[in-house]
Amino acid sequence: MADWSVIENNLWLYDSFWRLLYYSGFQLQVSIMSEYEKSKKVRRITSVIYLLIMAVIMGGTYISQRQKEVAKKEAQALKLSEEIPGGFSETTTQN
Repeated sequence: MADWSVIENNLWLYDSFWRLLYYSGFQLQVSIMSEYEKSKKVRRITSVIYLLIMAVIMGGTYISQRQKEVAKKEAQALKLSEEIPGGFSETTTQN
């Protein structure tokens, strides 16, 4: 007959080995996930900064274009007002 103490010791070693593998793998997975979470946080912050920079560039371009259009319209209106004679005579009168 087999000695139960030897079998129990072998089972305990076997069980301990698998527990060690499980928990060490679990800790490794947790550390990998935390690194993944850190990189995900950095990527999100970077994307928000990128969007803010693009918003500033697009907003500046839009404002600049609107100012150019307004200046062009004002120049055309000024040119038209110079071409159309006013209510006053262009001839000078002498007293």
